[in-house]
Amino acid sequence: MMKSLLLAISFGASSAFLLSGCGKNSQAVAPDADTTEIPLAVEQGPGHDDERHFEKTAAFDGKTYRIKLSFRPDETLSLAKDRFGDPYMDNRVDMQIACGDSVLYQRSFTKADFSALLDKEDVRSLILGGIAFSGVESSGFQFGAQLNAPGDEEGGLAFKLTVPLSGQGEPRIVRDANQGTSSSAAMD
Repeated sequence: MMKSLLLAISFGASSAFLLSGCGKNSQAVAPDADTTEIPLAVEQGPGHDDERHFEKTAAFDGKTYRIKLSFRPDETLSLAKDRFGDPYMDNRVDMQIACGDSVLYQRSFTKADFSALLDKEDVRSLILGGIAFSGVESSGFQFGAQLNAPGDEEGGLAFKLTVPLSGQGEPRIVRDANQGTSSSAAMD
């Protein structure tokens, strides 16, 4: 019985020693480990949205139109800052409207196309979040556009963008407080 008691005490003491030793070793840092913290944006470059491409067809007045939108971050545009203060690339949307083999309209949009409707803070802090096709009618091809905070796909400022049916002339852009826009939802 004495032998069993000694074995139990010996086992308990050695287990406690091993467990306390393991706990200390798991928290130890290798002497040559680099513990310097580097902000993620510096480590991987500016944040950015994913590149996306959408194509949709629409019929109006006996004609079928093909609308293509290509959305991509553009390193040539001014950087904005995300909510953490890290740099974030603005976006460019390339739009093409075709009927049959003829391209009626082709243009590249950036936040600058909306700047006349923005205050200085919005110009500095928002990015072009996307443009979505919503329909075609006698007044032209209708799109919704959104400018939002970098990395935030919800909220922001909404706009109506109308491209003339002929494809000629400048698009009409107006602020739209009632329109929710999502480029992925309208083009899927």
